[in-house]
Amino acid sequence: MQLAPLRTIALLSACLLASQTARAAGILDQLPADATGFVAIHDLAATSAKIERVTAIFKELTPGPVPPPLAIAQGVTGIGPGLNESGDALLALMPGDDAPLPPRPLLLLPVSDYAALAESIGGDATGEICRVTLAGEEVLLAKRGDFAAIMNVEHREDLEKILAAAPAPTPELAPLESWLATTDVSAGLTRSGVERLIALSRRSASDFRQQMEANFADPALSEMMNGMRRNIELADKALEFLGAEVKAGAVGLTIDDATNVRLAKRVIFTAKDGESKLPSSEPAEQSPLSGFAAAPYVIGGGGPIPAGYGNRLAALSRQLLQNLPQGRGYTGFEEGDWQQLEKSYRLMWKGLKSIGFVLYEGQKADGVLSNYYFTCEVEDSHAYLQQFRESMEINNELMTKATNDLLLEYKLKDVTIADKPALEAVADVVAAGADPNVAMVEPMLKAMFGADGKVRMYAVAVDADTVLMAVAPQAAVAKAVEAAASDAQGLAEDASIGVTAELLDPQAPWRAFVSPTGAISWGERFIAATTMAFGVGDAEPKTPAFPATPPLGVSVNFTENQLQSEVVAPVGLLEGVAAYAKALTKGE
Repeated sequence: MQLAPLRTIALLSACLLASQTARAAGILDQLPADATGFVAIHDLAATSAKIERVTAIFKELTPGPVPPPLAIAQGVTGIGPGLNESGDALLALMPGDDAPLPPRPLLLLPVSDYAALAESIGGDATGEICRVTLAGEEVLLAKRGDFAAIMNVEHREDLEKILAAAPAPTPELAPLESWLATTDVSAGLTRSGVERLIALSRRSASDFRQQMEANFADPALSEMMNGMRRNIELADKALEFLGAEVKAGAVGLTIDDATNVRLAKRVIFTAKDGESKLPSSEPAEQSPLSGFAAAPYVIGGGGPIPAGYGNRLAALSRQLLQNLPQGRGYTGFEEGDWQQLEKSYRLMWKGLKSIGFVLYEGQKADGVLSNYYFTCEVEDSHAYLQQFRESMEINNELMTKATNDLLLEYKLKDVTIADKPALEAVADVVAAGADPNVAMVEPMLKAMFGADGKVRMYAVAVDADTVLMAVAPQAAVAKAVEAAASDAQGLAEDASIGVTAELLDPQAPWRAFVSPTGAISWGERFIAATTMAFGVGDAEPKTPAFPATPPLGVSVNFTENQLQSEVVAPVGLLEGVAAYAKALTKGE
């Protein structure tokens, strides 16, 4: 009985899918104190028009024109007169008796004339709780200030309590109010929602483990069961951590006047004694892509490394590997070995100030998993090369102690590349991983890493405070060193990247750009390599060329105990996707 009205309210909310701070704060004030989550739609008519502009870009892929979302909602429900089309709507998710799912939805629609709205759907114009039919489903309707409140009929008691309570801000969402004001559509979880969702997830995992123990009690399956138990335990630890550390969070969709689309996320972490748990840093003065040659790429980006971040990451990496199920990480290690592994990671991060990275498309003859480069700003490039060598030596020593089936030992050699001191590390992947009983493994590894089946890593001291790291053929590394040593900005001056960069948060220190053209080309090479390994052939898929467009943009920032991230799709990219999809459907 609950699910049908729930569908009606969900339909209204979805179909009704930047505002000023006062409006955003006002709509969140309407969120009941015990709500677990929400969906807010700011300025119904404006948001509807923006979504209509986005769908218009893909009009040639649809059988006919797509009506505006607001018009669809009004047509389905009959709501029209009295609706404040410039107001904000809110879907509040109220908790059930014992779990967040299914929620008890409360929909608040902005009204300019409540009596006219109520009468248009057969309701009580006085604002008292009454029953009305929307989209063929019976729900409750009542007046709450400047809003029409809609709730499932079986939740009348909840609605009465909500109507009796005065609107008030939700404290844990206060840090997000100014940002939420810039979104067109947003959705979030309160602290109550986080707690209930984590509790539900942990309970579901526990129930699954009990069923698993009952159904797979055969001693012959003990090894498999031990692995599954470790997986569940690891997941439970992660959930426990999130439950303790995450205070609240939200995602928001924004479409600007030029029809660029932004999907952003904010996660608020708990803090003690005013101390931040997240490392923060200022944006770098120059692009992380500076020093990389301008060439077809798949993804590139980077940012500064906060002080102490390397040690945190080294400890976390060791902890994650140490807790992996048997057979999925390093096996046969004692505590001293794990400490050495963490030390090797610390050496890799020591002295790093910033990192830029790029994965180039590469040539057909190159290994698919090659042609990626890192430019590292360090305190002392020559000292860093020694650290890199020590880290690799520790890795080699640990490999002699591990009992894994796949163990990579790197042969280290001092070399000179483009007249710069460098360290070469070579591992024979085929010798380590090929299986004579599985014919496809060796050709697959050679396709991934190169014709000789070896992975080659290089660390080159470009100047006093710059190190170039690369997994690529040595000749290509020499060209990359020359580019890094020059004053040319390379990829940083790419006009299409500049279009996307302008749309990203200027305060975000970490940025990345994904080229759809490069990603598709690289993906086709990967598919060709895979099919060759299976003996199906080595021809790359015949797909249309993706048009030249700005890349997809990503940014990440840590500030004031918040994780802030966003994905931006420029309108030119959306138009390119539409053109590419059209070409695919026509077989061009």
